[in-house]
Amino acid sequence: MIARIRKSVTESHNSTKPAVGEVDTNPPIQSVKDVVYLFDEGVFSGENPIVKKSKSKSYSAVEGVWAKETKLHVAQKERNQIKVQLKNAETTKAEVLEELEKAKTTVMDLKQNIEVLTEPRGIAIQATEAAKESSERYESIIIELDRHLDADEAIVLGAALHAANISDGIKLNRKLGMVDGSLYKFVIELSGVDLPKSECSRQLLVPKMKKLPSKMFISIIHDKDFEVSIAYESKHLLPPGITSPLNAQYQISGLADASGKYSSRNLLSPIKAIVHFSLSRSEVLSLDRANTVVEITECKDC
Repeated sequence: MIARIRKSVTESHNSTKPAVGEVDTNPPIQSVKDVVYLFDEGVFSGENPIVKKSKSKSYSAVEGVWAKETKLHVAQKERNQIKVQLKNAETTKAEVLEELEKAKTTVMDLKQNIEVLTEPRGIAIQATEAAKESSERYESIIIELDRHLDADEAIVLGAALHAANISDGIKLNRKLGMVDGSLYKFVIELSGVDLPKSECSRQLLVPKMKKLPSKMFISIIHDKDFEVSIAYESKHLLPPGITSPLNAQYQISGLADASGKYSSRNLLSPIKAIVHFSLSRSEVLSLDRANTVVEITECKDC
């Protein structure tokens, strides 16, 4: 049977027979279809009726083998494609994992940068709030200091005026708003033993806008020592920094001695005291001197 198949194959494939002496290089069987064809040719040759009877079965078997081979071939091809796809997927997965690691690193770097940026921002906010609180506190302190400074300046100015009242060497003049007329009224008050009531009352010595400088005096009939007080006329109208209207106090002495010495003489008039005052250009009122006046009548021819 095998020899017959080969013979049929030779006949079927040798439509162009090679020349004598040439070698036939054509393959006897090229595919499963050739096998089926050759198998069918052998069946129809009439040499083996048994084979003819099993024609359909053998042909079906060969077709099944061919279909299986085809399916196997397709399956192998698909398997190769799946392998390639799997390999590509693994490569892509590796690349994705690598990119994911890079992304994680980038995220960590960003977090660190955000923390680094956020920390100075928080510090800056805290510093701003602290500076704001300090500024508010310092503003309140400055306001309080301004109040104290205003009071201190007033005290210093008052002290300067008080010093000017004591010593005329301090020339304030117009630098502190002074003019050529007195801005304040001055009064004097006498106190002592046996002083007349008219002399004990307050007396206006310097009226307002009194010309500066000026000199003035008062005469007092009295034979005992006494005190002279100089004060501002109103306690509600005082120079800045001055809290008391009292300006100065003086003790006038020597009247009692003069009275004891000359009272036995023939006095022409009662003993009296003349007190001299001066108002400087700086509006400083001071007591310059006090004189005792004794008038005696004497007879030269007696």
